[in-house]
Amino acid sequence: MLLIRTDQLGEPIWVRNFGTADWDLCNALAVVDDGLLLGGTSYSLEFPYGAAYIVKTDLDGDTLWTVTIGGALKTSCNGLSETADLGFVLCGAAATASGFDDGFIAKCDVDGNLEWTAIVGGDSLDYLTSIIETSGGDFVAIGGTRSFSAAQQIYLLNVGDTGQLIWERLIGNASDAGGTEVRLNPAGGFVFTGYNTLNLGNRDMIFTVTDADGWFEYGFNYGNGNPADGYSVDPTQDGGYVVAGWTENYGPGLRSMYVVKTDTVGQTSSLDVEVYFDPVSVAGIRREEVIRIYPNPVVHAGEIQVVGINPNQRVRGTAYDLTGRLVRTWSQEDVLRPLSIQGLASGSYEVMLSSELGVLHNTHLIVQ
Repeated sequence: MLLIRTDQLGEPIWVRNFGTADWDLCNALAVVDDGLLLGGTSYSLEFPYGAAYIVKTDLDGDTLWTVTIGGALKTSCNGLSETADLGFVLCGAAATASGFDDGFIAKCDVDGNLEWTAIVGGDSLDYLTSIIETSGGDFVAIGGTRSFSAAQQIYLLNVGDTGQLIWERLIGNASDAGGTEVRLNPAGGFVFTGYNTLNLGNRDMIFTVTDADGWFEYGFNYGNGNPADGYSVDPTQDGGYVVAGWTENYGPGLRSMYVVKTDTVGQTSSLDVEVYFDPVSVAGIRREEVIRIYPNPVVHAGEIQVVGINPNQRVRGTAYDLTGRLVRTWSQEDVLRPLSIQGLASGSYEVMLSSELGVLHNTHLIVQ
């Protein structure tokens, strides 16, 4: 897992890495009063098929504790949120012996101790991507399911404060659909986003409102027939909503960020889509100028070379150890000649080359 804090101009303030010697993927991030919660999946020697992996940090990104939840088969964390008791609840998927995933929910206390787990779904594919706590202290999660229909449906469910199923709702029709994020609706009930393929067979971004029991009230599709998907939804101060995700062939690139602002009932002021290109001027890099650092691995007390840097561009280098501690900086003059790594202990380091335009190159350097 990689966590970067930047200033207002996007320049890195600090960089942190979390995980094991194997793959560790971050799928969710929650900001809490005293730090950050990161959730994802770790493929360690103990859990080679994957386990839900949670990291709690302080406000400087330093690790307070980690939690791994898993078994003989894969378990993943796709979403998490803080709870009123300052613990947290997570959701994702858990593999079964049948070969299909079930929806997975777990609750932990403020110190990361596991309090309970719940398995939800049917006899086919089920997964969860987002979960929230309600004002009553129970939990509502959303994802997708193929257990109850030939087409994938949106899976919205409610579990109690010990994980017991209270209700589940299947939202969809003959086309595929999936939910990605659910939020409390200030007007009551819930709002969520995701996608369906009801129009022309491609994905459309969706916005849906339900009542407090999860029953569908109304919803809208956004897009023009090209693929689009909603990833995030938030109520706004004017009583409306903002939905964000992506769309293809409908903007300045092959795939673009897609943002929709609605009124109080999900309507937009116009059907026209405004196209914005990136307003930041970025110098082009010729294909033959790919930046490389070599040798990698490098022997202890040796030197590394950086190739592909434009000598007219001011570049600085930084190196961080696996705890995120800054251990070495290199100036523009240093970067243009062999870089000494004398004094760096054997191990793995994150080396970052940056300029006034941002990060140019980021790589793991192994010192033997």
